[in-house]
Amino acid sequence: MTGQTISHYRVLEKLGDGAMAVVYKAEDLALGRAVALKVVPRELAADYAMITRFQHEARTASSLNHPNICTIYEIAEHENCHFIVMELLEGQVLSRAIGGRPISCERVIELGIQIADALDAAHAEGIVHRDLKPANIFVTHRDHIKVLDFGLAVLLPSGATGGAGRETRSGITGGTVPYMSPEQVRGEDLDGRSDLFSIGVVLYEMITGRRAFNGSDKAAIMDGILNQSPLRLAEINPAVPPELERIIGKALEKNRKLRFQTAADLRSDLQRLKRDLDSAVAVMSRAHGDPESAGPKARPSSAVSRRMGTVAAVSGVLLATVAVILIAGFQITRSSLPVTIPAAPPVAASAEEARPPAQAPLSAAAHPSPAATVLPRPPAAPGSAREALPTPKVAEKGIAAPAASTIWAERELGVARAKVDAGLFDQALLTLQGISAKEGAGKSAVEADFLIASLHERQGKLEDAMATYLEIANRYRDDPRAPEALFLMAQSVLRTRRPAREAEARRILSELATKYPDTSWAPRALIMRGELEEHDHLYQRDDVLATVVPAALVTYRQVVTRYGMTPVTESALWKLGQLYAGTKRYQLAADAFRNLAERYPETKFDAWFAAAEVYDKQLHDKANARTAYANVPPASPNFRAAQGRLR
Repeated sequence: MTGQTISHYRVLEKLGDGAMAVVYKAEDLALGRAVALKVVPRELAADYAMITRFQHEARTASSLNHPNICTIYEIAEHENCHFIVMELLEGQVLSRAIGGRPISCERVIELGIQIADALDAAHAEGIVHRDLKPANIFVTHRDHIKVLDFGLAVLLPSGATGGAGRETRSGITGGTVPYMSPEQVRGEDLDGRSDLFSIGVVLYEMITGRRAFNGSDKAAIMDGILNQSPLRLAEINPAVPPELERIIGKALEKNRKLRFQTAADLRSDLQRLKRDLDSAVAVMSRAHGDPESAGPKARPSSAVSRRMGTVAAVSGVLLATVAVILIAGFQITRSSLPVTIPAAPPVAASAEEARPPAQAPLSAAAHPSPAATVLPRPPAAPGSAREALPTPKVAEKGIAAPAASTIWAERELGVARAKVDAGLFDQALLTLQGISAKEGAGKSAVEADFLIASLHERQGKLEDAMATYLEIANRYRDDPRAPEALFLMAQSVLRTRRPAREAEARRILSELATKYPDTSWAPRALIMRGELEEHDHLYQRDDVLATVVPAALVTYRQVVTRYGMTPVTESALWKLGQLYAGTKRYQLAADAFRNLAERYPETKFDAWFAAAEVYDKQLHDKANARTAYANVPPASPNFRAAQGRLR
């Protein structure tokens, strides 16, 4: 469709596609502006239900005028082509921004406020979204939220106010299972509080990088939503502030009467938390004396997850400055004034106790530390205990003092982290780039480059982040973190709009697994490559099976045979079993499922039941089927079915 003209819109390029429509970038020839066209494929134009939902989405969203909701300009039909004209957004959907990795607490709070604000506006108009999930939330390059896809939204009955007092009467579940509220799962009447549960699930995934409710199938996920609590945030990330955990926990209350009652309530709690933490960081920035943080253009950060880390970093800088002053003053006093030296304290019993404070940013040559300065001691009485104590040595033979450049780099790294936590990203980048360029900075230079890449990602500069990761991988190829850089580079590639991004990411992941096969990153890279191969439906010839098979099958088998019992091997076995079954290699599928169940007795996958079903229905192996059914644990969503098969 690229190059065609629909009505007065010229199609420029394809941006993405979904279950019922394809989105293109287009030029509005009448107004001379860029827009997004959401087009229903012509082969679906005869699907009345599809067109009805499509039109419903446009009418619902166009009735809302809010900066955090995607603006609808027009809905039309041209030569049997149904389309919606929307504002063109630059950025990525939230699911891509998460990418299986936690987002910083500061960003979670800021984005959460915007999501809640958008839903507050929708609920005020009597609209329940019903399908809030990361894939339906767009994050622009400026970290501005846009809520998308009101195709499943429903209109609440008029006459009542507030989300808790108005309910739909449709009885239709709708939505996407992992993000449904308990009342959606049960098919009950809905109100705005159902969306608030979904916000809680989204916030949980943002802060942890994983879904709140998981399972091997929809039934298991629904059971989790109804009957199980997600793992506490503090157990996954101890740096999450208790107040943020409380807010997310309240949004995830299964009883909607105990949940937030309106989106405005949720927004207010998040805003209050942001204000309190911004105030704390601003106070610390002023104590640090940073002129950038004192002016009206200061950007106080709400770096929730590292609030105490900010205190420690800034305090470390202040203490280091005081230490330099005190030590310099001590040297002047010694050289110019007579000093009465008190009796020496007992010598530390161990090298650990005698070690000088790590945070003192002193050049070993210019500013000797107190521990390294040997002062004259008053004579001890013969035979006294003090006489028996050995004189402490400055350094043992073979133990070299840290190089001055290393000490400088560690000090500067602490300053850079403090600037990052205070939201001073441009100043932090300058400091980090200085460390990276310093000869002899050692591991501090590697850490500085990783921080540079992460700052580029936070600012939406994916190309710069990828270049930095590539530089790490090439410049420090023998460093233990080199494979990590390649892995993160592959993830960054996938978040770009490059036409061949999946192929490029697969190449990088293959390079990682080949160059660093003995690291923990290699199996993770293979799993990720296998998922991309599945997504792109790639096939290759398999010498083991002597036929053409899905490429992911070969990749997952490589993980299973090479990497023993690891968390990724557990997932690989499950995927391998499914692919064997899909290619009708039923014996191999049953073996993979059984192997998974025996290797990982506490596996999250329903492996015993899957093995039993293959034995029973495909291989007609009743003996092994009964053994497998008998081993299905009570926690399995198919436990009753398994018991029924045994009767």
